[in-house]
Amino acid sequence: MIDHSSYRWRAANWRGRPWHETVLLEAHVGAFTREGHLPCHDRQARSSGGIRITALELLPLADFAGSRNWGYDGVLWYAPDSGYGRPDELKTLIDEAHLRGLMVFLDVVYNHFGPEGNYLGRYAPTFFTDAQTPWGQCDRLPGPAGSCLRHRERAVLAARIRFDWLRLDAVHSIVELGEISMLHDLSVAVGRLAAETGRHNPLVLENDDNRVSVLDPGQDPPRGKYRAQWNDDYHHAWHVWLTGETQGYYRDYQLSPPSRHRQYLGLGLCLSGRAIRASRRATPRRAERLAFAHPPS
Repeated sequence: MIDHSSYRWRAANWRGRPWHETVLLEAHVGAFTREGHLPCHDRQARSSGGIRITALELLPLADFAGSRNWGYDGVLWYAPDSGYGRPDELKTLIDEAHLRGLMVFLDVVYNHFGPEGNYLGRYAPTFFTDAQTPWGQCDRLPGPAGSCLRHRERAVLAARIRFDWLRLDAVHSIVELGEISMLHDLSVAVGRLAAETGRHNPLVLENDDNRVSVLDPGQDPPRGKYRAQWNDDYHHAWHVWLTGETQGYYRDYQLSPPSRHRQYLGLGLCLSGRAIRASRRATPRRAERLAFAHPPS
């Protein structure tokens, strides 16, 4: 039994930082330190004063099968994996980061549950559709069942755990069934929380469809849209040039010379305005510069 009210926050007046100040370090709790658990991340946060970053992004923490996982096969969305530590240890990490002026972001996966250890469908089948993703069974996030999950996410992650923002993974694989858009609903809920608390709560998503219509970097607090998109195009173009890998979605980037990478940083979408072979989609032509988060290459 976890009593979230028992934790005494020291950075009680933390309100976050403006989006344009974001310089993030992406970290996997199990691999970032030798020990691979949250208390060691806490010590790392205490000694991070010399690192020129303003934000720490944690890869997905949701409980998973086994002792180690990259993070994208989570089963219990609201429980940090026990191998990493207890919820209060996660709060301590966030508290220490906030005391040092660092935002803390969380990568979350809403397009599927992990293929192993997921028994929710046995007793609550309305949470799922018949569709499949390459990683596991699709959630039915729109509608009454999904609404319960969305609002619980807002309460648990933003209010109790005090993450500064969420990075939604692969939203193009979220199955929408003609009901209220999950992305819109979540943005509105987080925006209300930000307005109530006076905190900066930007939302970022990864979207292979490159739909700039869901982006609005000037919307603060969010009211249905997202502050930025994870710039996969920029990352993939560099990855192909540096490694020579051209399988899967990387094949669309093999004709992107390094001389154009500066353009990709400015425009955000390096495949703008033309069809993409691997996924048979087309990207819009451009979006605002602040609407993209550039991952490391």
